[in-house]
Amino acid sequence: MLERTPAESVVKISIGRIEVRTGAVPAKDTPARTPRPEPVLMSLDDYLDHRSREG
Repeated sequence: MLERTPAESVVKISIGRIEVRTGAVPAKDTPARTPRPEPVLMSLDDYLDHRSREG
């Protein structure tokens, strides 16, 4: 009896772009951000005076 060998299959896959999306997180689950304090702006002279006093 003749045994049949399965025909060889060729599969070609081409992916042009993958998109990953997440669902929006509900507002109640996100913690509220505390505002950062404004940075203290000082002149160069003020900075140097402060630095010399700090040691």
